[in-house]
Amino acid sequence: MAIDEFQQIADYPEKNVEALLRTIIQTLKNTQFIFSGSKKHLMLEMFNTANRPFFSSTQIIGLNEIPEDIYKAFIREKFMERKRNITDEAIDFILSWTLSHTYYTQIICNAVYAGGKKNVGIDTVKQVCEEQLLLQQTTYMQYRSLLGPIQWKLLIAIAKEGLVTEPQAQDFLRKYKIIFPPKPFSKKNITIL
Repeated sequence: MAIDEFQQIADYPEKNVEALLRTIIQTLKNTQFIFSGSKKHLMLEMFNTANRPFFSSTQIIGLNEIPEDIYKAFIREKFMERKRNITDEAIDFILSWTLSHTYYTQIICNAVYAGGKKNVGIDTVKQVCEEQLLLQQTTYMQYRSLLGPIQWKLLIAIAKEGLVTEPQAQDFLRKYKIIFPPKPFSKKNITIL
């Protein structure tokens, strides 16, 4: 039995759900379980914290990114199974645009497929990507409203940079004008009590 997004049981309003589920699972002798979840830190906490019911009860396996050539072949194959064609250029754009993140790749591929075209090129894919952004605009704007001005500037800087390994590095912060030099000392800044 596979349970996806398993970390969500921690948010259930009922008390002791983890303990109850662990007790039930232990009685099932001929059943194997796979617990998966997208929030790695929460999953690790559930299975690696000594006072949690699932502590040391599983073998933890991390999944790496799907290699691009395998992902491309998979996408092409799924279209071909239904007698549809998708160009390499279109697939490359999807994987680049989604950074090969499976959730977003599936959303775009499903939307492209749902469009019903027998031959899919990059123009179709770009149109679908634009439509998906518009569909999510309200959600994205809500996220925007949760961030302070500096956080928003940092998020934009990371998006522009692509991959940031040191978001607190002075050169990175200076490049995107996220930090400001301290105000020069002047008599106006002095308060005498």
